[in-house]
Amino acid sequence: MALLHFFPRWFLLGILVLTSSLVQGQRYPNKPKHVITGAPGGGIDFTARIVAQGLTTTLGQQAIVDNRGGGGGIMAGEITASASPDGYTVMVYSANIWLSPFLQDNVRFDPVREVAPISLVSSAPNTWVVHPSLPVTTIKELM
Repeated sequence: MALLHFFPRWFLLGILVLTSSLVQGQRYPNKPKHVITGAPGGGIDFTARIVAQGLTTTLGQQAIVDNRGGGGGIMAGEITASASPDGYTVMVYSANIWLSPFLQDNVRFDPVREVAPISLVSSAPNTWVVHPSLPVTTIKELM
């Protein structure tokens, strides 16, 4: 009688072990990645091309730079925000993407809720220059 209770459990365990490889997910990535950025030719485009080259080499799948100029980055942001959240679309853009809703009325996406930063890929220092006749030495004095 004990053998009848023992056999179904081992049988089910064997079935689970043998069929578990059939239900594995697809290999990632299995299609090209899209790297969305603003207008071609600028510093962000250059950075996006370096990122795409690194993704292609690391993941073994082509990464395509998709330049979407217009609206000071708004078009690139809208395309990224409306893309399927499957990990195949990323955007390389500067910090002004977060300010766009405050500066323009025609922004149809919320950068805080609909996109998320995943990595810092570059930084650029800013320099303020004033005429020597102006008696200031700090930004606070200039303001």
